[in-house]
Amino acid sequence: MSHMSYSNLTQINNAVKRINDYIHETPVMQSNVINTLVNRNVYFKCEHLQKTGSFKLRGALNNILCKLENQNINGVVTHSSGNHGQATAYAAKLLNIPAIIVVPKSTPQIKCEAIKFYGAKIFFSEDTPQSREELCYKLAKENGYTIIHPYDDYDTINGQGTLGVEFLKQVPNLDAVLISVSGGGLAAGCSVALKNLNPKIRVYCVEPFGKELEESLRAGRRLWKGEQKCLDTVAEGLKVHQPGQLTFPILCDLAEQNIFSVTNPEMIDGVKKSMKYLKQVIEHAAGAAVAALFKYNKVIPVECENIGIILCGGNINVDSLL
Repeated sequence: MSHMSYSNLTQINNAVKRINDYIHETPVMQSNVINTLVNRNVYFKCEHLQKTGSFKLRGALNNILCKLENQNINGVVTHSSGNHGQATAYAAKLLNIPAIIVVPKSTPQIKCEAIKFYGAKIFFSEDTPQSREELCYKLAKENGYTIIHPYDDYDTINGQGTLGVEFLKQVPNLDAVLISVSGGGLAAGCSVALKNLNPKIRVYCVEPFGKELEESLRAGRRLWKGEQKCLDTVAEGLKVHQPGQLTFPILCDLAEQNIFSVTNPEMIDGVKKSMKYLKQVIEHAAGAAVAALFKYNKVIPVECENIGIILCGGNINVDSLL
């Protein structure tokens, strides 16, 4: 398909070279207790320990650096539930570029404070995708800034795909990987990387309850009705209801059609399991993948002995845990 010419292993490997000097190679952890409980070898990719506290820096950096290769940039602007905003603000600061970040009013204070710390201007929108996108485009036009999309841009997708390359380099024998999905940039990019490096690997998407991704994946077309909306979920990083126009076809081609759906209490329990067994503080979007491992362990084929879990972020309000 045509989208694969814009997101492929060559493009992702180019992204690796482009951003490598700016990011951490995040560690992989295991828990003997979890391995025993699920009777598999489970590898946790600790992207919550990435700079800015999530995988989002990979996509934001690659996107901005790609834009700089092809044009002059007066500044950058984006809309975000928090993590992409932090990543874009940090990347812009590294590259001495002004940044504006649009976030919903409900964005956790910890994420807003980080965006301001990195020197970006922050604007608040209403808690709808339409509101934050409209404000983002308005500010881009008024300031002559370049939009850095959080997921529906091949430069972002390819940047997120570098995580898949890195993970498989660290654990070459992975049989399956569980990835939390919102707009789909991480899942799409990692699917391209992982399936090109190992066509037999299975990529399972993890969603908050109510996203209803499985019906559309199985149909191979978008079955959602109406405009984009925000889901009612404790995971602010997974609020986007529908994956992007660019990410969805990639998921249709490469991800498993079985979607692992988890509820708010299950995501909270996933965060607690990470603290209990890994001694790692993660946010609810990452807790979703941990929860899915336990909830859907019997759905994953028994021959998949080595399971990867991407802990996508760690920007959680710690006060809410105490």
